[in-house]
Amino acid sequence: MNPSASESIFASIRDGIFLIGQEDNVCYANQQLAELLEITLQDVVQCPYSCLFSKFASLSENPRHTLDTLLESLKHLHQFPRTNIRIRDASQRYLQLELFSIANKRNGLCWGGMLRDISDEYHQGAHGLKSLLAIIDSFRSSLVYVLGYSTTLLSDDQQWRESEQREFVTAIKENTEQVVQWLENIRDILRLQLHEQELERRFVDLKHIITQVVQRVSREASALTFEVNIPDNIPLVEMDSIRMSRAMQKLLENILKLSSTSTIRLTARHTDSKVQVDVYYHGMSFAEIRDKRLKEAAFGNSASGYGRINDLELSLYIVHSILAAHGGHLWIEEMRESGIVVHIDLPHEQHGSKCDSDLRTHLTARRTDEGVPALSKYKVLVIENDARISRLLKGQLERAGYQVIMANEGQSAIDLAVMKVPDIILLDLNLPDTNGFDICLELREFTSAPVIVLAAHANEEDMVRSLSIGDDYLPKPLHVKELLARIQANLRRSHMSNLAEQARSDMTFKAGDLEIDFAQRCVMLGGNPINLTPIEYRLLHCLCVNAGRILTHDQLVSKIWGPMFKQETQYLWVNISRLRAKIEQDPSNPKYILTERGVGYYFPDANSFVSAQS
Repeated sequence: MNPSASESIFASIRDGIFLIGQEDNVCYANQQLAELLEITLQDVVQCPYSCLFSKFASLSENPRHTLDTLLESLKHLHQFPRTNIRIRDASQRYLQLELFSIANKRNGLCWGGMLRDISDEYHQGAHGLKSLLAIIDSFRSSLVYVLGYSTTLLSDDQQWRESEQREFVTAIKENTEQVVQWLENIRDILRLQLHEQELERRFVDLKHIITQVVQRVSREASALTFEVNIPDNIPLVEMDSIRMSRAMQKLLENILKLSSTSTIRLTARHTDSKVQVDVYYHGMSFAEIRDKRLKEAAFGNSASGYGRINDLELSLYIVHSILAAHGGHLWIEEMRESGIVVHIDLPHEQHGSKCDSDLRTHLTARRTDEGVPALSKYKVLVIENDARISRLLKGQLERAGYQVIMANEGQSAIDLAVMKVPDIILLDLNLPDTNGFDICLELREFTSAPVIVLAAHANEEDMVRSLSIGDDYLPKPLHVKELLARIQANLRRSHMSNLAEQARSDMTFKAGDLEIDFAQRCVMLGGNPINLTPIEYRLLHCLCVNAGRILTHDQLVSKIWGPMFKQETQYLWVNISRLRAKIEQDPSNPKYILTERGVGYYFPDANSFVSAQS
C-alpha cells in the first residue's frame, strides 16, 4: 500500500490498525499495532491474516477459543464484531479487536481491524462489579438476620418472653435500617452518575468539616483516639459538604472496626490544584481482608467480622463515587507494617489569599435562600432525645395545626432536614450521638429555617452560644404557650424576606411582547391571550418574579411541585418545553426562558428587552 493521506491519519491514531487486501494478506499496519502485539512491522505486513490471527491467539489465556472466535467473526464483518483478549502474563492486560468491512474495494482493500488496550476500562468495570458484589453480600447478611429473627418470632414451637420479643424486633429494625441506609446511599450515587441530581456545592473549610466528623465518630468510640494534623492554610474547597461529611464519617466508622491500634491518624496537604487527605490505620491489610473473606465464605461463617469487611468496602465505594462526582478520586496504599492508608484527593481552584479570607469570613454567617415554606401549613422538625418530652411536643404542635417531624438523634435529624425541608426546627442540645451545637452549625450549611434551641440546666455561656448560632433559645422545663408564641414569632420573621417577591406578584410584568397581569393571572403575547395550565403559569410566574436570577433545577421543582419532588427534574423539563412552545417564537432558540447548562433556568432581566428594542 502506497503512502497516502489515509496512512498518515492511521499513524496518528492511538489504536492499532491493520488492513487486509483481496489476496487475504496484510496490506497495511501502523506502528501502534506492532507495539500492542510486541512485534515489528516486518512481522506483520504482507503476511496472511491467518498468521496475524494466530499471533492474537498466542497472546491469549485461551488460544484455541480466541482463534475460533476471530474466525467466526469474519462471517459477520457488517456487524463490526468485537473480541476481548486477556493477555497471558502478569500484567493483567486486556486487548479488544474490532473488525470492519470496507465498502469501497476499488483500492484493493477488503476489510480491516482496530486493536485497542482496554485494560483501564476493564479494571474499572471489575472494580464496580466487586463493589456490587460487596453490596449484595452486605444486604444478604442483613436480610438473613431479618429472616431468621422473624421466622423465630412466628414459630409456634416456643413462647418468647416480652423482653426476648423486643430484642428480636430491635434486631430486625436495626438490620432493616442498615439496608435502607445503604440503598439510599447507592440511589444517591447512581442519580449523581446519571446526572439526574446535582451536587449542592459551596465553599467549605475542609479542616472544620473533618474536625466535626472526627468529633462525631469519637463519641461512639471513646477508647480510640484520633491524631488530626491539618494545617490552617488548607484552602477552601468547593464541594457538597453534607454528602462528603456523611461519606467520610461512614468510612472512619468502618475503619475503626478493623483497626488493631487505639489511634487513627489523619493528615492533609495541598498543591496549587488539589487538596489531599490521608487516613492511616494499623490493622488488617487488604490481602488479609481478602483471605478472611474467602475463609469465612468457605466455612460458612457469618460472624460480624465478615460484615465489617463488607461495610468497609461499601464505605470506600461510596466515598470513591462521591469524590468522582466532585472531580476527585480515592486510592489505597498498603503500609509496610500491617495496615493501609486511604488517600483522598479533592480539586480546588486558586482564589488568592484575600479572596480566600473573605470566603472564610462569609462562611460563618452563610445561610441559603432555598426551601421557602408554604404559608398554609408549617412543618416543624423536633430533634429531642427525651421520649417523654417528644410525645408532649408532638401532641401540642399537632393540636396547634403543625405538621410534626420527629428525630431523636443528630444524624437522622440532618437526613430529615434534607429530605423534608422543615419550616422551623426545635433542637435539643443533649443528643445521644452528637452535640446539639454541632448539629445547629451543620443545619446552617444548607437550610435557612429558624432554629429554636431547647436546653435543660444550661449556663449563661450555652445560652449566649445558642442565640449566636441559632435563632432563639428556650430553657427546660418548657411552657407550651410560650413555645407556641416563639414558634409563631420566628416563622413570621422568616417570611419577611419573601415580602418583596409577594409585592412584585401584585403588579404587571412586561418583557418584549410578553405581558403578565399577576393579579388577574392573565398572560398575553403580542396582545393575544395565552392559555397556560396551572403548572405552566406557576412556573412562568416563578421565573418572572426572579427575572435576572438563575434558579436551579432543584429550586424550581421544590417551589412548583414541593420538596418531596425535589429530585424529579423530568417534570420540570417537560413543562419547560411545553411553556416554551406557547410563548417563544422559536422554541429551539428561546429569548424568554433561557438555560444555564447543568444548573437551571432563568428569565432575563426585563431591562434587557427594553435595551434591545431601543
